[in-house]
Amino acid sequence: MKVRQNITIINDKEKQDMNEPKIRFQGFEGEWKSGKVEEVTALQGGYAFLSSSFCKDGVPIVRIANILHSGEIFWGKAI
Repeated sequence: MKVRQNITIINDKEKQDMNEPKIRFQGFEGEWKSGKVEEVTALQGGYAFLSSSFCKDGVPIVRIANILHSGEIFWGKAI
């Protein structure tokens, strides 16, 4: 039994292209940065959105019920 190993060598331009998404925000240039939510925004609890105001289309919001103990965001229905 032989094991085949494929190695791909990429150059700096290819690395840059991997880190820059094809969809861009207007006026945004450069690489995306990865970080924790609390490093980029303030979190606040409360009743800002009524459930009756939710719709399936549009901009998704993150509710506290969507944030798991592991810190991951659950994008399905609220737990």
